[in-house]
Amino acid sequence: MKSLRAGIKITGFLIILIIGGLIKVDAQYKVEGRIVDVGSSFEDVSVVIETNGLKKEINLSIDGAFETYLQKNKIYHFSFFKPDFVAKVIEFSTIVPDNIHFETIQPYYLPVRLFKTFEGVDTVFFKQPVAKIRFDEELSDFADDRDYSLKVKYHIDEMRAEAEKQKEKPVIKKKKKPVEVLEVVEIDKPKVQEDTAVIIQKEENFSIVGLPPLKESYPQGRTDEYFEMEGRKVERTIFMNGNVRKVYFVVKHHWGGVFYFIDQAEIGYRCISKKTYENLLANNELDNK
Repeated sequence: MKSLRAGIKITGFLIILIIGGLIKVDAQYKVEGRIVDVGSSFEDVSVVIETNGLKKEINLSIDGAFETYLQKNKIYHFSFFKPDFVAKVIEFSTIVPDNIHFETIQPYYLPVRLFKTFEGVDTVFFKQPVAKIRFDEELSDFADDRDYSLKVKYHIDEMRAEAEKQKEKPVIKKKKKPVEVLEVVEIDKPKVQEDTAVIIQKEENFSIVGLPPLKESYPQGRTDEYFEMEGRKVERTIFMNGNVRKVYFVVKHHWGGVFYFIDQAEIGYRCISKKTYENLLANNELDNK
């Protein structure tokens, strides 16, 4: 009976210390996610999270969802594996300024699209992170490093393009004598997924730090603005048709990448293809004539 009372007293004392802040309890941050575009079965999909050399596997639900909790001021690596699919690594840094209440930040949603392996894929390249998530002080929230993700996408696109070129080469079968050239048969090209980089939450909320905000008013018709920024050039095109304003961007990076965006107020900047960008500009030109 005495030992039971002593245990109750000790428990109560610990609760008082925790409430009073005398014992520090590490705040945790929730990350939720889902594996997409791998079919209906997730039994052979594995998700491993690693920090400071310690690894643990995260269980998936029957529909490919997962969740985990991260501690403050650490760097985590999420690894995603499935047979016949390209493995991916995502880096997540929970390092935040001292004045930020870590546990009050909204949970992060991390959908991950895996794509099938293809001939010529550089498996060594995919051992490094394909995306890096950091705390953005301007947003007061976690967000992906968009420049880093675009560089990864640029490299993957080049990898796929090279693989397709190899498939387009004619197939020649040689015999000793005479030399027989077989008829070239067109081989179906593998379907290229629209998103070759990791798809993560807020991926389309692209922000250009340091870019001057839009003016309060613009003249009717088309206005072009040009900005020289660190490591890139930005061309912004604004169309005014009555009270309707439409905004488009092209971002040209010094390392060679060129990306096109449309400003959609409800979701921010959305990445679009060059062809879509050119068609939109041409259509708006016609609408304003």
